[in-house]
Amino acid sequence: MKKKKNMRLNRNKRLMAPIVAAAGVLAGGAAAHALGADKNLTGPPGGGIPGLTSSKGAGKEGNGPGYAIQVDPSTAINYFQQAAAAQKAGFEQGIQYYGNSIKQATDSINNGYQQGNDTLTPLSYSSNAALTQEMRMLGLTPLQPTATFGGALQTEFQSVKDTLPGAAAGDIASIVSQMNSMGSIQDPTARKQALTSLQNSVNGIGPSLDAQLQAQINSYTAPTIGYTPGVLNSMGAYPGDPTSQALFGGVAPYYTVNGQRVDNFSYFADPVSKTNVGYQANTPASYGLPPQTLDGNSIYGGQQLEYGDAQAIYANDLKQYNAAVDPLKAQMAATDQYQSTLQGYTDNYTSAYNQGYLGPYTGQQVTDQITSLPGYQFNLDQGEAAIGAKGAAAGLLNSGNTGAALTSFAQGTAMNYYNTYMSQLAQVVSQGEPATMQIAANQTAQGTALAQLQQNLGMAQMNTAQQEAQYQAQMLAQSGTLFNQDAIFNASQQNNSINQAQAGSNSAMSAGIAAGASMSNNANNNATANGIAQLQNAQQVQNSQSTGQGFLSGSLNSVYGGMY
Repeated sequence: MKKKKNMRLNRNKRLMAPIVAAAGVLAGGAAAHALGADKNLTGPPGGGIPGLTSSKGAGKEGNGPGYAIQVDPSTAINYFQQAAAAQKAGFEQGIQYYGNSIKQATDSINNGYQQGNDTLTPLSYSSNAALTQEMRMLGLTPLQPTATFGGALQTEFQSVKDTLPGAAAGDIASIVSQMNSMGSIQDPTARKQALTSLQNSVNGIGPSLDAQLQAQINSYTAPTIGYTPGVLNSMGAYPGDPTSQALFGGVAPYYTVNGQRVDNFSYFADPVSKTNVGYQANTPASYGLPPQTLDGNSIYGGQQLEYGDAQAIYANDLKQYNAAVDPLKAQMAATDQYQSTLQGYTDNYTSAYNQGYLGPYTGQQVTDQITSLPGYQFNLDQGEAAIGAKGAAAGLLNSGNTGAALTSFAQGTAMNYYNTYMSQLAQVVSQGEPATMQIAANQTAQGTALAQLQQNLGMAQMNTAQQEAQYQAQMLAQSGTLFNQDAIFNASQQNNSINQAQAGSNSAMSAGIAAGASMSNNANNNATANGIAQLQNAQQVQNSQSTGQGFLSGSLNSVYGGMY
């Protein structure tokens, strides 16, 4: 009986063990799930490292060891960029100040030399005129009165050419060439025609340059800005999206910049001031959708949605327009001023040119020059009268001796006047020669000084450009270093977060398995004990039943005589 009882108990244990084990596993899994749901065991946050990874965690930001602290270098890099921009603006302003100083120094040099030359010019002019006359008296061809005008005009132009359009250089070179070639023309009619042609050329320079400048100005379109008020929809507000207005109606207010619509997205905040953060529609990419990022359009093309400030867009366009047009307007004003200067210079040239061609004198022309000198004719008349009176007194008025005396006196007088005149010319030439040489030296020194100023400006611009490039490179290097350091730190933090999350997961799994095993064993032991108790109770019941049955059988046998 006892052996059968134990067999039944073992069989029941075998039947109940899988059920109890399954219950334990379920209980352990529930425990593991409960542990895994703890906020201290969450995974790393999403976002990854910009530029390095796009991986995203599942953790909750700010909670537990699974959260990875990420450093965003954009603010520091923005400060670097602002510093570089400020440095660049400082460099450019410094160059502007230096350029203004160079211009002032240039004006001072030009004015100083001009005043000095104005003082020396009369002496130089007298000297040159005396030299011309002396050469003609000697039968030589002198420099023409207009010989120096061309070179002087070219020098004058060099001091103002930077303020004029580039085409002016060719125009002035043509004028200078005309002036230099006209001096050798001897025929009066041809000289007159050449002078008319020169005057027409000079008169046409200003209008021609102005027309070219105006054409360049007209090639730029001045920016425009307009505002179109919106219409409230049935909800009492403007549509939130200009591209989907059909649901409740209404029309979003918008700006137009250069005729292009820029929808306003900030009218909810302040529709009165019309603060404008604009919206520009996208251009679909090759697969029919706008790009996901503004800077990621290279693969499929297209243009992302853009937000911007219409007034800022207009202001930037206007700044660019003025930057292109203002220098042209300044050149136009300088051209008009130089046209007046050139006209006055040409008038002086015309006066000199109208003296005619100055060639060597013939013998008769030399005689005419001498006999026309002041006092010559008076002295000649006085001498001849004295010789005539002397001959008449001697009764030899018409004699050959008297005639020879008259001829000798006339020749002597002419020779004396000639020598005296030539000596006077030489003296004037000698007196004015230093002035002429000084003017030439001044022109050379003026050119050298202006060239040095230009060289100084060029060197300053070069040095500034190099310093600016070095500073920009330094800012880029520092930004790159910072970005690299932050990227390494972020990667380390994410790696630590992943390791912590993995450790937490392993702990949760271990805790769940241990809890499951413990609960399984407890459940198995309890089930076994309960089973044994139930079997014992059943056995007791069976025994009770057997005892009762035996008692009943005995009772019946006694009553009915052993029938049972």
